[in-house]
Amino acid sequence: ATSVSTAAVAGGATTITVSTPAGASLPTGTTGQTLRFNGTELAASSDVPLVLSRLAAVRALVHDVEGARAALDRIVIGAESPAPTRIEHELAGARVALAAGETRVARQSIDAALSRLASRGGFELRLRVLAVAVDVAEAAGDPISVESSLRAQRSLLDRALASLPTERHGQFRALHVRALAARPESSAERGGEAALVTLHARALLEELRTSVIADRLVASARTLAAAEHAFLVIREPSGALVVRAAHGPSGRLDPSIARLSTSIVARCLDRRARIVSIDAGSDVALEGGASIHALAVRSVVALPLEIGERPAVLYVDDRLRPSAFGASVVDALDELSGFASIAFANAARARRERRAQALAARRERSLRISLDEKTREAAVLAADRPAQADLVALAPAMRTAVALAARVAASDASVLLTGESGSGKEVMARFVHRQSARASGPFVAESFAAIPAGLVESALFGHVRGAFSGALARRRGLFELAEGGTLFLDEVGEMPLPIQAKLLRVLSAREIRPLGAERGRPIDVRVIAATHRDLRALVARGEFREDLFYRLAVVEVPIPPLRERPEDVEPLVRHFARRETGAACEVEAAALAALCAYGWPGNVRELENEVRRALALDASALRLSNLSTRVRGETEASVDDLDVKSATDRLERRLVERALTRAGHNVTQAARLLGLSRFGLQKMMARHAASRGKT
Repeated sequence: ATSVSTAAVAGGATTITVSTPAGASLPTGTTGQTLRFNGTELAASSDVPLVLSRLAAVRALVHDVEGARAALDRIVIGAESPAPTRIEHELAGARVALAAGETRVARQSIDAALSRLASRGGFELRLRVLAVAVDVAEAAGDPISVESSLRAQRSLLDRALASLPTERHGQFRALHVRALAARPESSAERGGEAALVTLHARALLEELRTSVIADRLVASARTLAAAEHAFLVIREPSGALVVRAAHGPSGRLDPSIARLSTSIVARCLDRRARIVSIDAGSDVALEGGASIHALAVRSVVALPLEIGERPAVLYVDDRLRPSAFGASVVDALDELSGFASIAFANAARARRERRAQALAARRERSLRISLDEKTREAAVLAADRPAQADLVALAPAMRTAVALAARVAASDASVLLTGESGSGKEVMARFVHRQSARASGPFVAESFAAIPAGLVESALFGHVRGAFSGALARRRGLFELAEGGTLFLDEVGEMPLPIQAKLLRVLSAREIRPLGAERGRPIDVRVIAATHRDLRALVARGEFREDLFYRLAVVEVPIPPLRERPEDVEPLVRHFARRETGAACEVEAAALAALCAYGWPGNVRELENEVRRALALDASALRLSNLSTRVRGETEASVDDLDVKSATDRLERRLVERALTRAGHNVTQAARLLGLSRFGLQKMMARHAASRGKT
């Protein structure tokens, strides 16, 4: 209102006309206990005090102190009066006291209004109370209260502005220009900014959690600049802009709903340079930013920094005031962002160190478990491994093979041993292992002929828990068991084609991936392969991969059959006999001659089994009579078919020999196969041994 006039009317009533800037008139009449407003009678208990309070405030604004006091004196406030009515009364009292120059009384009235306003009152009432609070604080010479009230006003106006369409922002600013024009100084501008930046920087550098650093950074930036908002924005590898932390007039904001000018942030990131604008809405350099106009941003500062390897921006703005941030504020924010980059780098380094320590601890535990497992497995392998025959090589062909194997043992190249079944390929593989630098490591042997086709992959590479039905626990494969040593793969010609491709991959990459595992692990294993089949012929027929053949046969060592090395028969016989009896054993000359003359289609393995079978019948000496008929050169035609006793003895002896061979020369198992007791079989073996001794 700009003017108030009074005039007497009939009946002793008074008409008060309040003229507004738009020229509208509000006639108000009073007579006794009745107040009429625009011809409508108002209830004295509620509406009358509210209207009289506003009337008093209007009279005070036009410096009609006496009329204002008269209006106040007519107001009756009771205990039942609602809070808005009480606040209006106290607000009018503050206005009247200000007009009368009674600053202390005005202060008391506005403090009472502010106290009631803490829990009640709508937007319009709050805004008017805060406006009067600013006037009272200025009259009292209290700049701190002025700043506090202005901030509260601006917070209300900011929320109201956010709810208005963009086209009404200019009208809103013009309506509240006084509240928005006043700008309290920032903490950086009040002096001692270096000390303030150092204080905030210390809080950043003491923290190692990136989320806390981000929150402290935006809170410090908003405090230093006395800004409305502060944001920390990062650019993800995908290019998306993500708000990591945000603060506003009411404190911490939800980053997911934070609103800021993404065009300014993107420009700052692209240029890697700070952006400062005193009036972003009319800044030609920022022209084209849709978010600037949508948010009606006025003052803004955007500063680039680093969070690890990702670019980021510290962004502060004021959406109501132009020229909100001076040069000292921008410099303080720039220095703060530099400290923030250091704090984020320290946090990233600490995080890497923690991860490295955790990984080292896990690896140490894994190595300790692996060492324990290998120790147990080595003990089991040592206990289960049968005594191996020393390599016998008197024949020239065998000496050539041994010399070649000794030469290749010094390297780590893959070796392919070829030869007939039973010729001693595994013995040669162990010789290569013992002569190599891996001699202290494990020697693991397996034959593809002994593994079911469906279990080959799991046997070679192992599997993790749940890899297939029945995989209740992790199992290590042959490659892992042979880590640091030698893996002997016998009968590689029987390997399924799908496994050939996977074995080729392992030999090429030196890495295995257990069945069901998501990633592989490196291995350090030397592979020695063996076969009795012609792999070149299999390659020609497409039954064996050519590339795998050349990976396995880096050096090919052929093992001659026993029939081509007769010089080795006698030392092998004596060695097997000594191993069976535990001491030097007598070998009859006739028996030795028969053994040397035999062709040995089963090679060394057949010779070993023959010696073992003969000594099982008579452990005192290796006699011709205890050798099998095929080794002695006898046939059924050389025996009188009508001699029942001789035929029965031959049949009985043959059955005993077959049972012993099938049972691996285990007397108890052989007796079970024959349907005899162990004692009965031993008596039968002794009888046949005695009868042969007599002959």
